[in-house]
Amino acid sequence: MPRGPSLTAEWVCLLRALERSRPEPQRILDDPLAVRFLRPSLRLVLRGLAAPTTRRLLPGELGYLPTGLFADFVAARHRYIDDALVAAVGSGIRQVVLLGAGYDTRAWRFAAILGDRPVWELDFPPTQARKRRILAQQRDLRQDRVRFVPVDFANEDFAERLVAAGFERGHRTLFIWEGVSMYLDEGTVAHTLRVLHALGGPGSVAVADYWHAPLGHPAWVTAQRFGARLFGAIGEPLRFQLDRVRAEAFLARHGFHLDERVGSKSLAARYGQGRRLLYAPLFLTHATAV
Repeated sequence: MPRGPSLTAEWVCLLRALERSRPEPQRILDDPLAVRFLRPSLRLVLRGLAAPTTRRLLPGELGYLPTGLFADFVAARHRYIDDALVAAVGSGIRQVVLLGAGYDTRAWRFAAILGDRPVWELDFPPTQARKRRILAQQRDLRQDRVRFVPVDFANEDFAERLVAAGFERGHRTLFIWEGVSMYLDEGTVAHTLRVLHALGGPGSVAVADYWHAPLGHPAWVTAQRFGARLFGAIGEPLRFQLDRVRAEAFLARHGFHLDERVGSKSLAARYGQGRRLLYAPLFLTHATAV
């Protein structure tokens, strides 16, 4: 784990903000709050990437985002979880927990839909502390929308801290686990799923993403392995991979029924409107506790 605030969490936030620079009809995701959590240097990067001159210099849709297919995937991943949140609230979910929340803004973007349902954000302490410092400067974003729980997932028992913060065991819960599992070892991932099952009980929902082993054309395999090494170079190495075929059995062993598994192609069909190509060595699962 990093010593200070997560760099990848901030770069993912940058990609959400970058998506908003597209014309509204072309957006997969609309997160007007993401830019508030970017440091000045990344705001400059955002302005540069979103500038009309940059768009003209880069060919076509793939060139429009220099971060390419992965940036589109990040937007679609976030949108998929947004939609899962709306559906979960409609089905009677009573509380929401975000594990490894980073600079997530759902508690504010979906405040009207969430109503008085409590939202907990669990995250690595330095990352969460930075987020709270920024929130303190945003008068229109009330911190009391969220119950913050600092935790190091690799070394601390998050269940005890969550309950101490007011979480009600046995109430149907939506657990959002976005961009976290790949940084943990397999034992910690398995333990986390078992804890989520015990906390929320039957009918609770877990939406998560997982890194899978490089597949496909040798160029893609090489690019994926190079990307994995980059994460290690910034102090956030990728530790866990889950074969997509194993996902159903893996979740079942820990108390969850796999409702849906979606990868790049499925997300592109759902949100790309035939014009956006998405690619990342990641897939999402929507699973219900049994």
